[in-house]
Amino acid sequence: MEMSKNNGVESNELREKKKKDIPIRRMLKYSAAALSVMSFITTAKGMNNIVTDSFFASCLISFGIQSVILVLGLQFIDVCKATIAFFEQAAEKQKLQNEVSKGTIKKQHKSKLMYVSVGLMIFLYASSIAFSSFYSFVYLSDVAYQNVKISDYNVDIEKFLVRNTNEVRSIVTVK
Repeated sequence: MEMSKNNGVESNELREKKKKDIPIRRMLKYSAAALSVMSFITTAKGMNNIVTDSFFASCLISFGIQSVILVLGLQFIDVCKATIAFFEQAAEKQKLQNEVSKGTIKKQHKSKLMYVSVGLMIFLYASSIAFSSFYSFVYLSDVAYQNVKISDYNVDIEKFLVRNTNEVRSIVTVK
């Protein structure tokens, strides 16, 4: 009876801790969603006229990318657990079918398939982040350097070359 009281106390403490964690998790989810919306906008604008001429198509692509990032980012561990559970259930069904036909199931194939699927999710997540970051950077750099013209770069390069050429001439004439 004391064990059940101890377990009850521990489970109550865990419940209280989870209740305290809920506002923090909720805040993190809202923050992630807000950042995802901003990244959606910058990625769509960065892809416009580079990947596609249609802003609508850019928005659809950006929405897909941000959805992958947001869902996998918020639920990555749960998605991995669900994937592993799916493969374990499939293995159990296969095992039952094999027992009927006197066959055996190889555990190695099941675990390799789980690792491959989790690896594919990680790859999808990482590539989505890279894609989004690149096109967000394209958009932000276009906005940041909007008033800078190519002629400004040429003037700066010419000044640099003239200054360095004069320095080299002065060193050569001194010797």
